[in-house]
Amino acid sequence: MNNLTTKLLRFSPRRRNRQKGVGALEVAISAGLMIIVVAIAVDVTILNYAFSVNDAACRDAARAAASCSYPNAAAAAAGQANAVTAAQTACRMHTTDGWLITLPALRSTAAPDFVYDDHYGFAPPPPQTAFTTVTTFVDVRLPIPLFFMGNSASGMLSATGGKIRFVRRYTFPIVRQNYTG
Repeated sequence: MNNLTTKLLRFSPRRRNRQKGVGALEVAISAGLMIIVVAIAVDVTILNYAFSVNDAACRDAARAAASCSYPNAAAAAAGQANAVTAAQTACRMHTTDGWLITLPALRSTAAPDFVYDDHYGFAPPPPQTAFTTVTTFVDVRLPIPLFFMGNSASGMLSATGGKIRFVRRYTFPIVRQNYTG
């Protein structure tokens, strides 16, 4: 074949149309993959935000509960109830939308999820310290359910109603300047 025939075959309309079809196929595949990547990014962003809200709420609730210190043993009897109220109030300060991410709440007001050990206003023995432990949780619904091989990522969590639960626990010391004895 001569050079002219080779050039004509290279630029034939049939070959150009085939290249346009490949370009359309690339755009379709890229768009599909981009939708999946954006869906995963949205879900991960919501999960990250839920974790940070729960972390901040638990830390603030533990700090609020630890700030309930009492000067003597008679007043310390009400310490546990007041510490629970202070922790619940601190949790309410962290607002969310309430549907995608539920409001942070105390997991329980009993041990081991909530402990207020102030030694009834007395100084604890030397290796010990007065402390409070608070456990909070938030439930998260994924805004964009992802499907893999017929299974939904949020549907696999059927035990919690399709929600993901983040649980966080903090322990803070109860600091006093003077103890009664």
